[in-house]
Amino acid sequence: MTSKLMEVCGLTCAFSTKILFRNLSFSISSSQIHHITGPNGSGKTTLLRCMAGLHSPVLGQVIKQENCQFISYASWQSDDLTVQQTIKFWQDYYEQDFQPAVQMFDLEKLMTTKIKNLSQGQKQRLSLSRLINKKNNVWLLDEPTLSLDKKWVEFFHTKMQDHLQKGGSILMVSHDKLPFKMTEINLGDCK
Repeated sequence: MTSKLMEVCGLTCAFSTKILFRNLSFSISSSQIHHITGPNGSGKTTLLRCMAGLHSPVLGQVIKQENCQFISYASWQSDDLTVQQTIKFWQDYYEQDFQPAVQMFDLEKLMTTKIKNLSQGQKQRLSLSRLINKKNNVWLLDEPTLSLDKKWVEFFHTKMQDHLQKGGSILMVSHDKLPFKMTEINLGDCK
């Protein structure tokens, strides 16, 4: 049995003074993936940020039944911190041991490296490691496999499948071809 984890009701969002989409409504249930599509500038990232509570809508509301985690290809990570300092910050913030995530995303050898010295793929693996937080049932993903090589893309797809099998859900923007059955939300239809 699936349960509703989040609901979007009559959402209208803008960036600066430009309305991006209007009157968007949908719900996210457990074990589902929703794929946000639309042309560049249609508000895909803005929708994810709004759902994460990082952007205020013009109209409408997001009703959260569960905790969510927003991961973007442009996620905040201070360039002057090391991987170890970043992980420590997350451990303190989430009150959770991140050692399993460090091992899972092969970050052990990078612990003393500053973020600014990581490749884009390594930065993305570091960002994705936050998803292992058990408190987050809804994953809000903005181009999660951007900069990852084939091995890590396939690995992340297995983590997505594991998350769905455990009753989690995923709302994502991706230009990659994905091996999942997904519900499409086309923001080009919400003008």
